Amino acid sequence: MALGGLTRQQLADAVGYIETQEVGVVIEDPAKVSTLGLRYGKLRSQALNVEESARLIERLAGAS
Repeated sequence: MALGGLTRQQLADAVGYIETQEVGVVIEDPAKVSTLGLRYGKLRSQALNVEESARLIERLAGAS
């Protein structure tokens, strides 16, 4: 089951919050907050920008 988008918020140095369509979770373990922050940063660094996303969607829509 797809949960849709992911939201990550760092509330303080040692507290984080993750939210999907179906659940929101406060993370208080500093090691987990750090790990999740690194993962989120990696995802953001690999994400397409708005223009690249639009071109990809248009290309895929034309392929069907």
